[in-house]
Amino acid sequence: MYHAIVLRSSLSDYSTLEDQYLPFAYVKSENGSQNILALEVKPSEKDQFISKLQKEIKAGPYYAHLYNDSELIVVFKEKSFVVANPDEIIPVWEYARSLNIPEEQLDFQPASFAEEEDYFNT
Repeated sequence: MYHAIVLRSSLSDYSTLEDQYLPFAYVKSENGSQNILALEVKPSEKDQFISKLQKEIKAGPYYAHLYNDSELIVVFKEKSFVVANPDEIIPVWEYARSLNIPEEQLDFQPASFAEEEDYFNT
């Protein structure tokens, strides 16, 4: 199983993803609106999910990410990266910077199931 973290505001139409994939957590912003989609993605549906995500993600400084206990997948409109070990994150950072994504947004959190409790309980 993968978990995906997607900002609703980064998508042209989030209903396609929201209707087809189960949420594993509900995240509310300070003003009470739910801006983060936290979705479960079956391994057999991973490639289809990434394709749908790339179709809906807006061009520019936007990304989403998926993870399980062995890999992190960072998805941009035109490109995606699979990160299986820490050294593989450098090209992701370089590409994200080329899209003018702020440094503080390049931590890709949570990036594992173990990090979820801290992330969703803060």
